Amino acid sequence: MRLRAATERLKTEVIRAKTTRMAVAAGLAVLAAISSRGTVAVEEVITIIPPNQYVYEKGAQTQLALLEKALRITAKNAGVRVETADVKTGGDRAAQIKTIAGLVKNGAVDVLLADAGFMMELHDAGVDMHPFISIKANGSHGYKECLFVRKDDNRSGLRHFRGATISGWGFDSMRMMLYDASIDSPVHEHFGKVVHIDGFHISWLRALEKKEIDGFVAGILGMSFALATQPALMKNVKPLVCSDYKPFPAILISDSVSREKEAALIRGFSSDATKSAIDKHLSFFTAKMKWRLELVSEAEWDDLMSKALKVRAMAAAMGWTKEPTWSK
Repeated sequence: MRLRAATERLKTEVIRAKTTRMAVAAGLAVLAAISSRGTVAVEEVITIIPPNQYVYEKGAQTQLALLEKALRITAKNAGVRVETADVKTGGDRAAQIKTIAGLVKNGAVDVLLADAGFMMELHDAGVDMHPFISIKANGSHGYKECLFVRKDDNRSGLRHFRGATISGWGFDSMRMMLYDASIDSPVHEHFGKVVHIDGFHISWLRALEKKEIDGFVAGILGMSFALATQPALMKNVKPLVCSDYKPFPAILISDSVSREKEAALIRGFSSDATKSAIDKHLSFFTAKMKWRLELVSEAEWDDLMSKALKVRAMAAAMGWTKEPTWSK
């Protein structure tokens, strides 16, 4: 009876897994739990590089720091020790990526925490990694960025915003929006003025309210934060057009990591203790901002990454790689 029950559990976990690799790891996790009664006989170790060593954009650092916390909670409950690689990743960006890529390829680093831009840089460097855990919102691991405008703005579509004054960030997604709207102009030419405003989302909302700008480009994570902290400013704002061409920040695991080690992490992430601890530490984000952390289907991830790479290739082919010229 115990064997039959174990077999049924194994079938259930395999069916739930969305990729071959994830299915094998899930099966190993179940068998390990049965044989060891929830303990790991030999301590496993994973090595990471803290994201503050290679990510400079403050918003991305914040998101990746949350993922790092979730990873450490997961590893602890899986009986896996997390070690920090003692490396120097300074220098220009190209040298930095080369260093990190070499560490992953040589097996010196098992796990990286990455936003979409860093993922594409790793892709270019030929690094073989796959997603483990990522943020999920609105039923998707795709990170949605939108052009937000005032609710009383009657203009419809991007064509009617030619010559408008905008701010924000996420201009790769804006390039995709222009492409989808059959507008063959780069961001810095279609819009009349792209202004830099310090203070991020709250400052953009206030500038929009005062009609200093016509709209701003922002992601749903930041706007969810604004909704949770400044609901009054959000009442008169609406998204005009959106794009989810790129994936959310994620925890990436090297393809060279053993399936047994990955199975231990899956078991740790799926445990009630991990879920409870993550809810405790990230309650503001999971409760108020309505997103959660989930295991990732590689099929969905591949689709999102192909979109992101398509946008970049399209921008290069059309000469759209120039960033907007900021006006004060």
